[in-house]
Amino acid sequence: VDAVDGADHLASLGLTLALLGEHDRALQRLDSALAVPSSLTRAELMMDPAYSSLRMLEGFQSVMAGGELSLTGVDAGSARRTAPRS
Repeated sequence: VDAVDGADHLASLGLTLALLGEHDRALQRLDSALAVPSSLTRAELMMDPAYSSLRMLEGFQSVMAGGELSLTGVDAGSARRTAPRS
């Protein structure tokens, strides 16, 4: 993933995972995409019907609030590898 388009690729991967029902992994990727400059916005997550399967999840509320996602129950291989926000 490159520095210019990397966040947009994460957002696309997040959408793909959401459509496949991989909700925890989707939320992790979307949270990462929102943490850096990208074309993805929280407004888009709220309005785009493609993300509707995520909206009732607790993790979605955390993403919308800009908080860190809990990785409880997520295998270490799919855990996000970004530095903690300050």
